[in-house]
Amino acid sequence: MILTGTVTDQSGASDSQTAELLVGVQPALVYASDWGTALGTSDNALLDGGIWDASGGNPDIIEVVVTTGLGFPAAMSNCFRVEERDGETWRGINVAGAWALPAIGGSIWKRVYWRNNASSPGPAGFVHPLQSCAGAGPKCGDLWWRHNFPGGTTWHLQLTTNDTPYPENHHSPGSVFAYNTTYRFEWQMKRLTTTTWELHARIYDSNDVLLYDDGDFLNSDGDKSLLDLPTIITNDPTSQQECMIVFQGGNGIPGGGEYLYFGGYAVSLTDWCGAY
Repeated sequence: MILTGTVTDQSGASDSQTAELLVGVQPALVYASDWGTALGTSDNALLDGGIWDASGGNPDIIEVVVTTGLGFPAAMSNCFRVEERDGETWRGINVAGAWALPAIGGSIWKRVYWRNNASSPGPAGFVHPLQSCAGAGPKCGDLWWRHNFPGGTTWHLQLTTNDTPYPENHHSPGSVFAYNTTYRFEWQMKRLTTTTWELHARIYDSNDVLLYDDGDFLNSDGDKSLLDLPTIITNDPTSQQECMIVFQGGNGIPGGGEYLYFGGYAVSLTDWCGAY
């Protein structure tokens, strides 16, 4: 927004001056996908017109659907749906190397909207549908957003970094998330050394109200939070240049018919991504 006004000094002389007021300015996104290209199960839809690199596995586990009635931002027309169906093979999409790896001292910020309506207990006790890797292998557990199956009326979120020693390998706000509710997840990875990072996280509701941040993410022992000890380890830092949204075969719900929904995935190298 550009503002122009007249400034008068003590002598009575006046001068017209212009200033730029930044209102709601978002950082530049180096990568973004909202699955706005098409609906359905074609690669054109799933990969958002080629924004993602590849899809694989069982062809009927993932689909792009409309966001109507799902609580996503009004401007977001489509989202990516993952069925949690036990006994099926792996199915997901991935991307690798689509954004730069920050130098030591730099940061990477990521964002995704996530709605979970998979409330039945799965045989493995958890799924990790959002991962910082492009496929199974040594980078697969570098950073997971993990959904544990606690039963009851809420679900348990866990941020897992498998290369980090216990008890700092898991951080969680607990079983505080409502089913059939859309949240905005954002996280920052500040690079400290070749393999160590400072981790920060924020979770918002669908009205952009901040619900949980660093102080709420407690470690495996529950005695420290990301405010106290945010350093994590990723043995291969290039994992932070990758993403996979996936159903892991065998970890789903018997009979299926329950879903996770994702929208507005984004990456920034300058600041928090903010709302879609």
